[in-house]
Amino acid sequence: MTPADRMKLVRKWKLCDTCLNDHGHAECKFRMRCTIGGCTERHNPLLHQGSGMVVMNAHIRLNSSILFRMLPVTLYFRDKSVTTLAFLDEGASVTMVEKALADQLGAEGVRQRLEIRWTGDVARVEKDSRRISLKISAVGGTQQLLMNEVCTVGELALPEQSLDAREMVHRYEHLRGLPVTSYRRNRPRILIGLNNIHTMAPIDARLGEPGEPIAVKSPLGWTIYGPRRGAKSSDAHMVGYHDEISNEQIHDLIKRQYALEESVICRLKESAEDRRAREILETTTVRVGDRFETGLLWKSDNPQFPDSYPMALRRCKQLDNRLNKNPTLRETVCRQIMEYQEKGYAHQATTEELNNANPSKVWYIPLDVVVNPMKGKVRLVWDGRASVKGISLNSQLMKGPDMLASLPAVINRFRERRVGFGGDIKEMYHQIKIRKEDKSAQRFLFRAVEGEAPKVYVMDVATFGSTCSPSSAQFIKNKNALEFAAEFPEAAEAILEKHYVDDYYDSVDTEEEAIRRAEEVKYVHSKGGFDIRNWVSNSSKFLRRLGEQKVDQAVHFNQV
Repeated sequence: MTPADRMKLVRKWKLCDTCLNDHGHAECKFRMRCTIGGCTERHNPLLHQGSGMVVMNAHIRLNSSILFRMLPVTLYFRDKSVTTLAFLDEGASVTMVEKALADQLGAEGVRQRLEIRWTGDVARVEKDSRRISLKISAVGGTQQLLMNEVCTVGELALPEQSLDAREMVHRYEHLRGLPVTSYRRNRPRILIGLNNIHTMAPIDARLGEPGEPIAVKSPLGWTIYGPRRGAKSSDAHMVGYHDEISNEQIHDLIKRQYALEESVICRLKESAEDRRAREILETTTVRVGDRFETGLLWKSDNPQFPDSYPMALRRCKQLDNRLNKNPTLRETVCRQIMEYQEKGYAHQATTEELNNANPSKVWYIPLDVVVNPMKGKVRLVWDGRASVKGISLNSQLMKGPDMLASLPAVINRFRERRVGFGGDIKEMYHQIKIRKEDKSAQRFLFRAVEGEAPKVYVMDVATFGSTCSPSSAQFIKNKNALEFAAEFPEAAEAILEKHYVDDYYDSVDTEEEAIRRAEEVKYVHSKGGFDIRNWVSNSSKFLRRLGEQKVDQAVHFNQV
């Protein structure tokens, strides 16, 4: 509905302008304001007049009689290049490139939401669009221009076009002598908008009579575009890019608002990628004693890696320089590396491992160190996004299905009953063993002593930094709980529904019930290799029974 039609229904049903509920003359408890386009009125964003699209651009194709401003160009990302047809569009606010072309170049970037709207108000949402940077030049040219804020889309679906340069130059006198490149039945795979106008800025121009095409020279070369004689109207195309909030985005915001209030969990149809990831989890995950082993969630059955050792060595030297400036931090990191080996989280690679591995299956993940300034805690992390020739470990892995419980639901259940309690799982990811076939993609370099050659280590468990670790950890946590559901039904339900990542929060009516529930949850977790600790509660009795040394906690509760 349009905002005006929505307002009519609100008036008809006598609903509140802010929360869209019927609470009579009682004051609305929601303090939200609109904020759309700078609006500060106290009404729901869905009722804001004039919300919707901001930048629209119509391309009308007249039976090949209208030439759009297109020309062949070469795109570059690092050491890769590809030639394609570009649409130079001064009516678009953004530059867009087809995802397949960006993938061909190995271009990575930040994910964002993009909406493309066509004539007839037909819209397509690109939820997995990436914002990347590319370089561009004329075909055969030497000057490469940087383009920032380039958004990937599944398909541009721009009109196909042909240009016979010889015919155009012969037909129109004002175009003679221009070095224009011909192309036949080609479709643009990149649209350059005003945010990269420097690439198409006019340097020179040739104009003919009214109704004839013009030629404009830009840093990318000469383009011929405009009307051609003998036109008949045919079809139209319209492209829009949304810099401001759209109706669908408003809908999502309101949907999340009510999800928070009512703890609603929305289940979407499983994507093909999530289905593949789940199949890998189900087929590779096996119990090994009181732990589980699983495989990495590869996008393809045969991932291929370039040589990543030089990149990892460079990052190792950077970490060395940082640790040399802070001997205390170096001592802490060295101690943690030793502890990792003692705990079975990592091991120093053997000569046999190094010599027998398939080089195309080997990846070195740069080690990094993160220090929490508030707690002084030092954590080792692995940079799964570090890339070589556009390829990284994370670029070859799937994120996996989202199996997290609803955070609002977890919080609300924690607040329901008289006795509240909770804890967290120690080093959750590192309790997940990685199968032998995938370990060669989890190598890293480290040297404990300055001046020594760096040693090669292998992570034997899931790492902080790998894009699939959260999904794998949730799958194994739930799988372990389900195996004990018949014996400990309440504990299994608590693990499935009252955990958010590695945190567990619950509430019951009595202290005895809280102690029993927590002990059962702790036991079930232990059978999957998980150690839940750091218990908090508003019951001192609970904390003593669970072995917490400090009964007085910084966490503020209403005491039992």
